[in-house]
Amino acid sequence: MELTYRAAVREDSGAIAAAIAEASDGLVDFLLRDLVPDRSATELLQAEVERPNSIDSHCNTDVIACDGQIIAIAVSLPASQQKLTAEMEAFLPEDRLNAMREYYQSRVEESWLLDTLWVDSTFRGRGLGSQLIAQTKAKATAKGFPSLSLAVWADNDRALRLYKRHGFQTVKQIAIAPHPHLPHSTGFLLLNCPL
Repeated sequence: MELTYRAAVREDSGAIAAAIAEASDGLVDFLLRDLVPDRSATELLQAEVERPNSIDSHCNTDVIACDGQIIAIAVSLPASQQKLTAEMEAFLPEDRLNAMREYYQSRVEESWLLDTLWVDSTFRGRGLGSQLIAQTKAKATAKGFPSLSLAVWADNDRALRLYKRHGFQTVKQIAIAPHPHLPHSTGFLLLNCPL
């Protein structure tokens, strides 16, 4: 079993989109489901991952591969880039935008954002998430950012334990408007870790 740590390439976009969708625990499906006939939420997300200038771009992604298969990812970028764009406002239904508006407006200013951390379920518990967090912290430091931030579902106890072990602290609770298609009602926690 050979593990490879590398920057993602465009050809990884399908695997990255699937990983982001799984890590979002229903958020991607909530935002993108049924928007384009015959295209799943993950397929729509893949188109964004393929674009070099999107938030979820493969250009913002580091991967761990095992024998050529992606088994873990970290998507990270300046927190200032995480926001509702005019393109999102035009494409997404208003009720979905309104439910998530506070999420997209909440950030730790001047921080580097760990937007997505995902490890394949068969490889969890082996320290891969911790390695990606450490690499993301190093990347943020090298780029001159004073902290690393992230948002996590408030009821995701396993992820919260991991982040707390790595020095993250809660800075804000992010409420989400109730919606029948959102899988969580607890909202998010905005976490920050000084570097």
